[in-house]
Amino acid sequence: MCGNIDMLMHSLDLDFMSWRYIFILICPIFDDLRRRYIAIDSIITPTVDTFYALMSNRSELVVKHLASYIYYALQRRQEFLTLLSLFITVRYMILCHLLVVCLHLVHILIICYILSLCVVPHTLNV
Repeated sequence: MCGNIDMLMHSLDLDFMSWRYIFILICPIFDDLRRRYIAIDSIITPTVDTFYALMSNRSELVVKHLASYIYYALQRRQEFLTLLSLFITVRYMILCHLLVVCLHLVHILIICYILSLCVVPHTLNV
């Protein structure tokens, strides 16, 4: 998936146009939008040449569809990043809570150990 595509593109050291090419023609998160707004031949053969032909097309209809695709894809990308951020925050909160619980258990175990050292064993009078 390409939810964290900014970091992926940076780590792969892809240039500006490569990032746009992947965003517009490759990323599987936007397949349904791509089918709705971009010509089918561009989708079937997503090459760099296809990308440049699409970006330089002067047809008003093609430009409107491409603009709609970009608009809705960016909306979806933002929603995905928001959900990802929420998931990370919730996961972090759960981990912090578990850490606190573990620390409490460790304290209880330490107290039990100290108490066991302090208690003098009873001797049996036979």
